[in-house]
This record gives sequence, C-alpha cells and structure tokens, in this order.
Amino acid sequence: MPTTLLAFLSLLVALIGIPSESRAWGQEGHSIVAELAERRLSKGAKEVLEAALGPGVSLASISSWSDDWRANGHNETKRWHFVDIDVSATRPYDPLVDCKHEEEGDCIVAALDRFTAIISDPNVSPSDKRAAVMFITHLIGDLHQPLHCSERDHDGGGNLFFVTFDGRKEDRKEAITFHSLWDSVLILERIYSWGTMVADIEASVMPGINAKIVAEGSFADWANECHAAGITAYSLLNEVPPKAHDKDYPLPLGTPYADATVQIMKLQLAKGGIGLARVLNTALGTGNSDAD
Repeated sequence: MPTTLLAFLSLLVALIGIPSESRAWGQEGHSIVAELAERRLSKGAKEVLEAALGPGVSLASISSWSDDWRANGHNETKRWHFVDIDVSATRPYDPLVDCKHEEEGDCIVAALDRFTAIISDPNVSPSDKRAAVMFITHLIGDLHQPLHCSERDHDGGGNLFFVTFDGRKEDRKEAITFHSLWDSVLILERIYSWGTMVADIEASVMPGINAKIVAEGSFADWANECHAAGITAYSLLNEVPPKAHDKDYPLPLGTPYADATVQIMKLQLAKGGIGLARVLNTALGTGNSDAD
C-alpha cells in the first residue's frame, strides 16, 4: 500500500478521530447496513474491530463519517463514493472507462480494493486500520445504493434530476434530487427509526436470502449488481419530462413509486449488510460469521 495513502489515513484519524455521531444511502441507510453487518461478524473480527475502533464503538456510529470528511473540503475523496454507469449500458463495469483517476479520485471499486488491502495487512498501524474500516463501512453501503452505481443521460446518479415526493409519511413538496429520494426519503417513508428497518429486514428479507451466495464476488461484481438495481429504479419512473434537470420542473412522485421500489430498497440494504460482514470477517477474522 502506498505510503502516501497510509500517511493520509493516519493524519485524518488524528485530526478527526471517532465521532460520537455523524450527520446525515443517508445516515439511516448506512446505519442499517452497518448494524446488519455487525450482527454477522465473527468473534475474531469483533475483537480486531474493538481494538481498532475502541470499546463500545459500533459500526453504525461511524458509518457516515466519510461523508462528513468529504463535506469538510476533502474533494479528493468524492469519486470514491460512486461509479456512474449509464442505465443504457449493455456492458459490465469497466475500470478503464468507469474508474479513471481524476482530481476528485477514481471510483468506489478501486477505493474499496485499496482499503481492504490495508485492513488485511497485519503490519498496518492501528490508526491506519481504523480509518480504513471507517471508509469500508460507509463505502460498502454506498456500493449497494442503486444511484451510486448508475445514472441516466449524465445526470450524476440522479443528482441533476429533480422530483417531488408526496407519500404516506414523507411529504416533500419542494423539489429534491432523485438521488436524495433514494438516499433517505424512501427509507424515511417506511420507518420512524432505522432500528425498525433493521428488524423488518431481519424478519422479512434475510430468511429468503442465501447469504453465502450474496456475499460472493468482487467489488466489481457488486457494482454490476448495484447497477442492475439502478436500471430498475429508473425504469419504474413515469416518463421523465424534458426539463426534469431544472428544479422548477420536477417530476412528481409518491406512494406508488415507493411501493414499487420498497423490496429493491430492502434487498439492497440487506445485501450491503451481508457484504460488509463478509469483507470484515475475511480481512480481520476467520472468514466465517457468527450468523452462519
């Protein structure tokens, strides 16, 4: 691992440390993925994580930290959070096309490869391991949010596509981005606390999943699966008005869209939790979870 990256990790941990809470997938989605993963960690991985993060620090509590770091002026990490592949693409993820190094970083697949190499190295310092764990916890959540792996007509994963949302619980009369809808609004439409969604997924989604199969594959494979979910997220929209890039002409959405996408949303959160547990167990522990 390049010494410049390790030095960067040590510096950011020294400056920021472990936050007691993070700002607002949004904060709720990342907390859900992190909690689902923590319940599936091996004993060995739990012990290493406790040594790296500190006693009593949960994965959920640090799951949004890297968003805060980026928001505090560190744009060199911006592209680590996504890989934009157009929904019209008929090819799989291609690093030469989708993960070019730019001033704002390369892409989420490359970033996760780097951070996983760091936590797998027994000679890495505790501060480097801690920072890498914090990034991994967040980025694997991002890798399962459909609009972090897809876009349509260069809309930046829905960040340049505006909608309103009128649902049962959430009511967003002002224009928001389609990306924000998937980051938080569709989750908040269903829950009053993220713990409620964890319980729902454990009861209604996890029993129907073969966790061993879900956990297989590389980060590139997961990006392709996430992109497929993004294709569905866009395909379930009504016809998009030509001016939807202008927030004065947003596409109205509501309960029908939330109902049509709720199972996709829950499944992606579940896959994120299973995938995060696999990465941490393999890199830090025995490779087997306590839930197996």
